[in-house]
Amino acid sequence: MATTATVPATIRTNNPGAMWPGPSSKKFGSTTFDTIGGGNKIAIFDNPVSGAAAQFDLLARSYTGMTLKAAMKKWTGGNSPDAEMAMVRKYADIGPDTVLTRAFLQNPLMAIPFAKGMAENETGKPFPLSDDDWMKAHTMAFPAAPKNGAGNWMDLARTDLGVSEIAGKADNPLIMQWYVDVGHPEVQHDETPNCAAFVGSKLKRAGMAYLETLTARDYLKCGTPVDDPEPGDLVIFWRNSPSSWEGHVAFVDTVTAKTVRALGANQGNKVSVANFPRSQVLGFRRPVPAQKPTLVAIKESPSLRMQALGVGGIVVGYFMDGLHYVIDGVQTAMGMVPGVSSDLDAFMTPAERTAHSLNIPWGQISLAIAAVCIASSIIRQIPRKRTP
Repeated sequence: MATTATVPATIRTNNPGAMWPGPSSKKFGSTTFDTIGGGNKIAIFDNPVSGAAAQFDLLARSYTGMTLKAAMKKWTGGNSPDAEMAMVRKYADIGPDTVLTRAFLQNPLMAIPFAKGMAENETGKPFPLSDDDWMKAHTMAFPAAPKNGAGNWMDLARTDLGVSEIAGKADNPLIMQWYVDVGHPEVQHDETPNCAAFVGSKLKRAGMAYLETLTARDYLKCGTPVDDPEPGDLVIFWRNSPSSWEGHVAFVDTVTAKTVRALGANQGNKVSVANFPRSQVLGFRRPVPAQKPTLVAIKESPSLRMQALGVGGIVVGYFMDGLHYVIDGVQTAMGMVPGVSSDLDAFMTPAERTAHSLNIPWGQISLAIAAVCIASSIIRQIPRKRTP
């Protein structure tokens, strides 16, 4: 059995990153510390999950905005920062000039490999923490980080502030995921125009209608046009000339008479908030929810299937004079479709007077009106897919 002296300090203290005691360690339950080689202090945690959570918290608290190279120099106190950086890059495909942003750290796909690399370098071997436990630690550190489909698309967009393209052969995985989200997994490099991919990814993840496009001006066809833009609306700009195909799309942050402050990607090769002249705006669009096509909604809903059968019964009865079809159809539809009674009341009496005055068979007219009212009520209930 290994003695205390031979157990790595990081494992012995449940401290994967070999953190000193401080605000982040206290936040996650550390009340004491040990002193190791060179007189360095190392915080002691009750369990390694809390230690990993503190590691994420400290990175977010004190290291955001720094390049990987600078961050590792600071973390190690200048003691073999290149070795720490090399181990991090073994796990996370990032370069020495990659800027650590809060968005990077809030993304578990990026932050956990990053932290694993740091822990292995500090421990001298892979730190004994399961993937599930690393995820628990990440959730403890970032409990309010927006999740897919939850909250406002602007919240999701803001988590990527500072995400930048990586010069050279390396590519930022966060940016590459935007392309996948909007149906373009064939894109190979993060230098490919990505403003539309960014917008589409955030809209999709927030449950809003989006376009599978990499062309910014296509967003002039998405959502609904507005003249009084609000934060979160889409803004589409022209580039080079108003008549060219080139453009830029982003989310409105604030608007003045002369400028639009927009949150978007590919603004200085990164996600940022920047000012644009209002004279460059092609249009503003308000995002709308992503909704299912009518036939898909009917297929998935037993209630809507019954309503559709009711309309079918009326139509069959109309053409076949089959009274039982008519009765069954009307009863089914009247019982299942909210609001049909009021619709029928609104149309039947004036329509009946008109039919009698024109000597038109009232029975067939009434069936036609009933079918139209029921179909209209069904359509109002179905969250149909809006045309982008």
